[in-house]
Amino acid sequence: KLQFLYFIVRTGFGEMKVQHLMALVWCLFASCLIWWSIGASLLEKPTSTKLQLAHKNQHETAVSTQEPGHGASPAPASRTPEKAENVRNAPHCDYTVGKWEGNLTWVPSLSKGCMYRVFTQQEAFECLENKLVVLVGNSNTRALYSALEGILRNKTITPRLEAKQTCENNQKNHSCGMDIQLEGRKGLVHLYYWGYVGGVYGRNYEDFFKFQKNADVVVMNAGVNMIQKKKENLWTSSTTRDAPVVMKFVSETFTTRTKVFWMTTTRICEAQPHFRKYTYKKSYWLNRPLHKMNHEIESHNTLTASLLTRPISVLDAARMASPPSLCPFYDDPLHHKAVDTHVANVLLNMVCK
Repeated sequence: KLQFLYFIVRTGFGEMKVQHLMALVWCLFASCLIWWSIGASLLEKPTSTKLQLAHKNQHETAVSTQEPGHGASPAPASRTPEKAENVRNAPHCDYTVGKWEGNLTWVPSLSKGCMYRVFTQQEAFECLENKLVVLVGNSNTRALYSALEGILRNKTITPRLEAKQTCENNQKNHSCGMDIQLEGRKGLVHLYYWGYVGGVYGRNYEDFFKFQKNADVVVMNAGVNMIQKKKENLWTSSTTRDAPVVMKFVSETFTTRTKVFWMTTTRICEAQPHFRKYTYKKSYWLNRPLHKMNHEIESHNTLTASLLTRPISVLDAARMASPPSLCPFYDDPLHHKAVDTHVANVLLNMVCK
């Protein structure tokens, strides 16, 4: 090849030196490389643009097909796509699904990514410190109030009748309140209970929360009082009517940081040897037999849970307390002090994520 190039030089370019010709060849070769790279980039640009448009359209389609109220809100611009995806796929942890083991220990059946802990006094206080917790409902709601106090003070739950006597107790006002402090901590936990609620939406709610609109946690319940002296068609219609009213009340009364729960009503237990002062009497329940009354309690829980949506979450105490095998642990047909501590711990898991 070198001989051929030398021949070209001698015949085509006269006396031009070989090094000049070699320099010319390298210049031509470099020019070809530059023009080839420019052409390749021009050819690739439309394809890249198409891919970007395709990704954009795919993202817009995914966002537009979300149902209202479902899925996560569009992620802020500062979030990476990976983090936004993690938020959307965060597991829903239902701590009220599980089983009782050993000497009455609640063990939830957790979904992947969920954790459950039994709160110590210190952990519960750290979660609720400087917070206002308000519970509204019936005697089982007051029992939950006592169970939270027991965890926060690291003591046995106050017996039901004693807890009732420590409250203001008349036909117009049945309420309790306390501020709990932990040694070595500066803050307080504010606990309040309001009783004598007649339905899903208590007509006295506005008075109850007039000075407690800054509540951090609210637990509502109507209990068997809702259906005690009402036929099924009446409590069904009143619950259906009141559910949107209570949701509107919650949205307009509390801030978005307030966590609001509806606690379902637990079943009534069959007679037990230790049920001495209080047993089930049909005459007190519109002559309903016990199985009929429990069926209506379950129906009311199902109806209420289906009607109450955001911003209200459901604390399904009824599901936890549904096994008849728990009846020996009840204090009487309606009240279950031994179960209440576990319901309170489930509430803490829901609040203190």
